[in-house]
Amino acid sequence: MKLISLSDVSLGLGLFLLALIIPVYAFWYLGSGNIWEGVQQVFLNKTEHLNAVGDKHDAVPFSTLFTGMLLINFYYWGMEPYIAQQTLSAKNLKEAQKGMTLAAGGKLLMPLLINLPGLLAIHLLPKVEPSASVFPNLIVHIFPDILVGFSLALVFGAAMTTYTAGLQSCGSLFIFNIYKPYLEQCNIIVSESQLVKKGKYFELIISLSAMFIAPFILFAHDGFYTYLQTVSGLFNMPIFTIMMMGILSQRVTPAMAQLGLFLYMISYFTLVFIWKLDLHYLHLFALLFVIIAIIIWIGSKLTQPHYKSTFQFEFSGLDRTSYWKGRHLVGTILILVMIAIYIVFSPLGLAQ
Repeated sequence: MKLISLSDVSLGLGLFLLALIIPVYAFWYLGSGNIWEGVQQVFLNKTEHLNAVGDKHDAVPFSTLFTGMLLINFYYWGMEPYIAQQTLSAKNLKEAQKGMTLAAGGKLLMPLLINLPGLLAIHLLPKVEPSASVFPNLIVHIFPDILVGFSLALVFGAAMTTYTAGLQSCGSLFIFNIYKPYLEQCNIIVSESQLVKKGKYFELIISLSAMFIAPFILFAHDGFYTYLQTVSGLFNMPIFTIMMMGILSQRVTPAMAQLGLFLYMISYFTLVFIWKLDLHYLHLFALLFVIIAIIIWIGSKLTQPHYKSTFQFEFSGLDRTSYWKGRHLVGTILILVMIAIYIVFSPLGLAQ
């Protein structure tokens, strides 16, 4: 996990450097050698593209920030194995809190890498389709060959480390939540090396499955991000729902948690991919979360009214002296910066 974290840090710094270089070259190219003129063209022309407050027809309507998008962020920052394993590699709780705060600050800089190149492409390459090809076409258009190679190496390296971390998470989840409990029920004892070996076999199956599924991304007409969020919601939101119910109440029974998990997945798949309900998938996340949570709670009360879980959290963080003292101040600053970004990139700011 430390190796994955170290590689992510180095690649993250490289991507941040790339995010700074792209606008410089693009503004220079757009302004025919005058960077300031290029900046003026982007921020004074076609200002409708500077609006981050999406309406109901956009890929991410602004109202979803308070429904499904809020739940996704709770899951991503608190329960996503890829993030959790980075945090677990910290030497103590204080350093883990600092690392997560740094990651949140980096998240606020994502528009430099994700949104700004798209905005520049509107002026430089207005007819490029599909949207997934905008970034590679842009860097080929504005960069010299050496920087094109540098960009491709960084993006490929970032993809590989993310893929490796994802495999690590899949293998761990399979071994500790499915395979090992099954062996324990059958009274079978195996060594850790054998568990690791089975985990590798499972990761191989996942890799082959990903290879066959990947070409279907071409049919993601609403963009790769929207496609990824729509599909991942089939798994992460049901997990988030039962995790939250288990954390908030000791009265939730395992049977109802399992029922809620599959009921959420079946309902979501039906409403999004078969019936195609006329409701944004992020709003659907929140709606199903509330409905399934109520079903789990009522079902637990009716089936086992006297049930109470004996599970206890083993959390050393209960010792408040081990907390990072600056977490509240820095967290407040990050929230204010996020609000400021939305104000600047709205009809109240640049998108006039």
